[in-house]
Amino acid sequence: MGGKKVAGGILIGIGISVMVIGALIGGTQLFVTIIAGNQQNLMMANAKELGMLEGTDGTVMEADQENKSTTVSYYDQDGNYQESEWPIYSSDYEVGKEVTVYYMEQVPDAGFVPELMELVWRQGIKLLIIQSAIVLSILLFIGTAMIVGGCLLMKKPKPKPMYPN
Repeated sequence: MGGKKVAGGILIGIGISVMVIGALIGGTQLFVTIIAGNQQNLMMANAKELGMLEGTDGTVMEADQENKSTTVSYYDQDGNYQESEWPIYSSDYEVGKEVTVYYMEQVPDAGFVPELMELVWRQGIKLLIIQSAIVLSILLFIGTAMIVGGCLLMKKPKPKPMYPN
């Protein structure tokens, strides 16, 4: 077997490996993202069921599109005024909107609005999907180039004419 054929076979093997690794990386990232999202929802449901979370009415006090933040105010079970800010902005949460705020009794100033937390989560998922798609595309491109290069190396050369024209 000639050197070009061996090199072509190696390139094809590496190209296929790169494509498989790309698919595994992309698939793993998406799988972990889905599992983590389901785990977050389960933890929230369990915390509510076990009575670990207090729920109360709150109001959006500030919705800062420029700084991408939302501030919600509420009163805890002892009647103390609390404010919580999240690094997320949504036009659905304008100043004055009534929301349900949850907090742990031991830490009443660390309240959260599940719908806002879900927006943060969805943004993270979008970024991870974009990152996965970019990595996967690059690896698929490299793998395809290696396979094509390997096939070209393994291709038999055209015989040269015996008599030049």
